[in-house]
Amino acid sequence: MTKFFQKNPQPANRPILGTLEIGRFIAASLVVMTHFFPDLPRFACAPAGAVLGNIHTPGAIAVQYFFVLSGFVMMTAHRRDFGRLASVPKFWWRRACRIYPMYWIGLGIICYYLFGALTPVYALKLFLLQPAQVADFIGPAWSLHYEVAFYLMFGLCLLPYIGRPLLAAWVFSVVLCWAPASFANLFPASLLDFLRWLSFAYAGHFLAPFEFYFFAGLLGGWVFACLPLRLGGSLGLLIVGLAVLADYVPALRWGYSYGDPMTAPVTGLGFAAIIVGLANLERLGWLRFGATAQRLGAMSYPLYILHTPLILVVDSSFGWLRLGTVGLNMLAVAGFLALYLLIAIVTFALDQPLQRLLRHLSRREKNVSSGPASIEVSI
Repeated sequence: MTKFFQKNPQPANRPILGTLEIGRFIAASLVVMTHFFPDLPRFACAPAGAVLGNIHTPGAIAVQYFFVLSGFVMMTAHRRDFGRLASVPKFWWRRACRIYPMYWIGLGIICYYLFGALTPVYALKLFLLQPAQVADFIGPAWSLHYEVAFYLMFGLCLLPYIGRPLLAAWVFSVVLCWAPASFANLFPASLLDFLRWLSFAYAGHFLAPFEFYFFAGLLGGWVFACLPLRLGGSLGLLIVGLAVLADYVPALRWGYSYGDPMTAPVTGLGFAAIIVGLANLERLGWLRFGATAQRLGAMSYPLYILHTPLILVVDSSFGWLRLGTVGLNMLAVAGFLALYLLIAIVTFALDQPLQRLLRHLSRREKNVSSGPASIEVSI
């Protein structure tokens, strides 16, 4: 098993920013704790005390961070692909290879237990992660529907001639859908009515408030890739981002809620400022991370998408178990460690070799990304 932990989870010619890898691992862990600890009382024998002091974790703020990080990575890794027709299918292929294999494994586990609830159309929507409202078998997969919508749109924005205008029109449409009436009234009512009808009828995942997080990440990625920030600028962005989040986090119920739609642009920019500040401090050499950060980052997506199917397996297999307070606390610690160990094995024995195989099949012979900021990050 040691060899799995000794392998570099990414090719040597694709530098990794450790700050982002650690950040997404922490965010994935917050989501895991949001689902893991509330599930434990099912094993309690009455009366039982609180599990680990009745821990509650802010999972919503972790997903917001993921969305911003996704936009940041898309811009830094594909900034030079704008206007290149051949880059569009390559981009879509890489994104599909990143998110679907682990998702399909998790979906297969869930379907073993819930197969009777499937219909052909419903199964196809789940299988493809269609950007539409679907009752997901895997809880965290709701965010992947938005990721798929973002990948589809961003891929189109890479097209020659129409790509950049399409990106501008997309940003404008989302802003107009959710802007205060004082701003929306500056434009024809028929345009606003059309966008709202389109959003509710067909394009809800393309014009949702979550898009603001992606856009903030895109802006942050452009700043990181194009502006030569020094130490002062990096620290300034970091401080501003932290101040913005500190100011707005009460409106997000301290990270437990997504808040009002118009808080998304501000909190998204706050996250983007933090990401750019930390990433640039690392690029300047003020922060240094080793291979451990890369390994933690590699584990984050399998951890994010597989933990609820694995919890279901445990619930179904050991539902008869009844424990007191001490036993529940021991189960919480042991279960959490076992989950991370299993995810590490899945990551380095399955997911990473599979990613290398898929990259080989795609016959990518050269890296057309932006160099030092080239990073492989999904949600």
